[in-house]
Amino acid sequence: TVNIVGGVATNGAVQLDGNNITLNGMTLSGPEASVQVGYGGTGNVIENNIITGATPNWEAGHNGAIDDGGVGTVIRFNTVVLGAAAGQLGAAIALEDNTTNSQIYGNIIDTPYAAYYQAVSGTPQINAYDNLYGGTSTPEIIYLNFTSPNTPVADWPTTINASALYGDPDFVNLSGGNVA
Repeated sequence: TVNIVGGVATNGAVQLDGNNITLNGMTLSGPEASVQVGYGGTGNVIENNIITGATPNWEAGHNGAIDDGGVGTVIRFNTVVLGAAAGQLGAAIALEDNTTNSQIYGNIIDTPYAAYYQAVSGTPQINAYDNLYGGTSTPEIIYLNFTSPNTPVADWPTTINASALYGDPDFVNLSGGNVA
């Protein structure tokens, strides 16, 4: 078990390649900011982190500000604010497989377009609840190479996406980096 607490990363990625790793309270900023959970890693936790200004783009191999390739990952209590250049090719949270069994809850996801990226078509095996989606009135789920039509997060079944909130997170000073 590894517990990483605090720290700052500017324009780079933090990679969690293993099992039972917790990343807690880190601040990541810049276009390349991301947390990447390696394929097959189990029981990892990403919590209480702030990621701002990330501009993920799956054409460039940077799928999401949080890129979940693991199994049973817990993604909770994070603030993810994507940069304006994310467009239609990047998302706040990337699901590298539709059977990740991830728990995604209590996050603030502020995105100009996509909340989730999914590498494969089909209904993901995740449980997303009590998340606040800001930045757009209809955050999208996008798919690699447009293998399925983009769909609004609100169209996910309530068994996957329960108690979602949509609105302005009203950050204290986003341009100054204060997302309290």
